[in-house]
Parts: sequence; C-alpha cells; structure tokens
Amino acid sequence: MSLLLPKLTSKKEVDQAIKSTAEKVLVLRFGRDEDPVCLQIDDILSKTSHDLSKMAMIYLVDVDQTPIYTQYFDISYIPSTVFFFNGQHMKVDYGSPDHTKFVGSFKTKQDFIDLVEVIYRGAMRGKLIVQSPIDPKNIPNWWPLSLGSSPRWKVLSCKRHIQPLNNSYQRSEYQLHTKCHHPRHE
Repeated sequence: MSLLLPKLTSKKEVDQAIKSTAEKVLVLRFGRDEDPVCLQIDDILSKTSHDLSKMAMIYLVDVDQTPIYTQYFDISYIPSTVFFFNGQHMKVDYGSPDHTKFVGSFKTKQDFIDLVEVIYRGAMRGKLIVQSPIDPKNIPNWWPLSLGSSPRWKVLSCKRHIQPLNNSYQRSEYQLHTKCHHPRHE
C-alpha cells in the first residue's frame, strides 16, 4: 500500500514539504516500507488520503534516509506519525507523556480521520496543541522505564512491547517480547 503514497527520501524533501504545505495538515509517517506495522498504518493512510485531500497532505518518510529528522523528533519506535500545519509542528495530547508524535498504527481509519479533522480545526483557530479524539484504549500505553541513569520509554500494545537494549536507540538493538511484565498487564 505504501506505493500509493508519496515518499520523502531526503532532508531537503522533508524541509520543502514542511515549508510548502499551506492551509492543510501535513502528515509525516516515519518508518520503513518493509516493517509490518508500517504497512498496516500505510494501508489506513492510503485509504483515507482521498477523503482527507482537502485538509491534509500525507507523506511517508524513511527513517534510514532522513536520520536528522529521526533524531530531531526522537523517533525511537516505528511507525511514528508527526503533524504540521503551515510550517508549525502540531502537538496532540494523547494522554501519554509524548505530545509530539503518534507512535504505532491507528486502530481504525476513522481514528485517523477524526484526529486529522481535530488538528485541522484546532490549527485554523491558532492552537498548537489539541486534545486527541481517539478512544484511549486505541492508543498505545507509555510509561517511563529507567535503564541506568537515563530515562527511556517503553511502549505497550496489547501484551507485546518493544524495549531498547544496551541503553541504545538503534533499531537493530530492539528486542520484541511477547509477554509484558508491567503489573497492570500480568
């Protein structure tokens, strides 16, 4: 499905998209084409792109080809979706510690459509942060995880989570666990 959406493959292309998208929400999906969760969100994005064409532009950004933005937005888990409006980074309160991006795939097309509409309406009123319309049970849960002296984040999705190993953010060093050890999920 990712073949149907335009791709940005360099910092210059991402910069141009941010600068040139006017009066529409710019949606940047950071990830990899071959990642199964990225393919899932790409399917939702491509199916909704026509319906949202009057209020949003949707692009796919490969994390390996744009390391400066991957680092700038702290893209530690993929897919991560970032929103802009008229060159301004739009923040969304998902009820999680990070308001700068949505991590993971949207559960339904309607969740994504509702989110873009809320961002668009908020941005048209001059807001830089909006409240997420997505049902909290459809948003991955986050909580701080301390590894040594620096804090890290752990993401839960159902009873699976990705955890950084060796205090590193490199994607190749992530390990996927099938059972969550958080007391809330045991």
